[in-house]
Formats: sequence, C-alpha cells, structure tokens
Amino acid sequence: MLAIALLGALATGVFRSALDTHVARLQVPVEIRVALDAEVPKLAEAKVPPQVVGEQRRALEEDLNEAFVRSFRVVMLVAAGFAPTSA
Repeated sequence: MLAIALLGALATGVFRSALDTHVARLQVPVEIRVALDAEVPKLAEAKVPPQVVGEQRRALEEDLNEAFVRSFRVVMLVAAGFAPTSA
C-alpha cells in the first residue's frame, strides 16, 4: 500500500514538473497557471481552463497530455525496476 502512495506522489510530482516546464515556455498568464496548478492532482483528467481559447488552448491541451505521458512513463519505469525484488 505504501508503494502505491509513493508512486502516486511520484506521478503527481513528475506531472507538475513537466507541466511547469511547458507552461513557462508558453508564457501563460498567472491566472491560467493557478488554474492549471489546481488541475495537477487530476493527472489525465486535467483540463485547460475555459477562458483559454484558440491556439493557446490547443498548445496547453497538448502540454497536459505530454505531462501525463511523461509521468506515466516514469512511474512504469520505477515499478518495473521494483518488480524483480517482489518476486
């Protein structure tokens, strides 16, 4: 059970870090950053705030997807690394 909690915390941390990197590149206004930060715990269910439109919305949706994929990959690699020790 502890491993599940730790992997969840790892996934959230990697997701937040990846999203922050992408959002900084786009120079998103502070209000949008705050709204996106509130979405971080949702991981794959995170949504772009409704006030974002156009090309910026598409870019942020792609960034959310990429951040989730990165967090998923990291968690799977860690879990795969621990698998032999559980046998």
